[in-house]
Order: sequence, then C-alpha cells, then structure tokens
Amino acid sequence: MRPIIGITTSVTLEREEGDRLRVYLNTAYSDAIYAAGGLPLLIAPPADPTTALLDEILDRVDGILFTGGHDLHPRHYHQ
Repeated sequence: MRPIIGITTSVTLEREEGDRLRVYLNTAYSDAIYAAGGLPLLIAPPADPTTALLDEILDRVDGILFTGGHDLHPRHYHQ
C-alpha cells in the first residue's frame, strides 16, 4: 500500500467568485509524490484550526510535504 503524504496548500481570494477563498496546489508536488510511490492528500485546514483537528490530520498521513510560501515572522516562534 502506498504511503499517504499530506501536502500543504495555498489559499487565494477569488473576487470573480464573490470573494471566495480557494485552495490550490502546483501539480508538480503531487506528481512528484506519485512518482516516488506515494499517494498525495491535499491538506486544506480552516483559517483557525484547533490543535485537535491538526492532530487528527497528522494521524491520517504517513508524512507531510510543506510546499513553502511566505516566511513566518520570528515572533511566531519566540525569536
């Protein structure tokens, strides 16, 4: 059985859709996971997830691919 690899997604605001948020992913990430023998699973948590929800997501995957994005300000990790 293929390992399930969670992939973090990006979020964008679609004005044409009535200011709806959309989650998206560059398919190169999922293609790479398939090519390596894994099964990609997109992770799209709500804007303010609880610790319990994040734990539930982590319990269901064998690994996570962090796709990157904006750098976190050091204050978020007390630096």
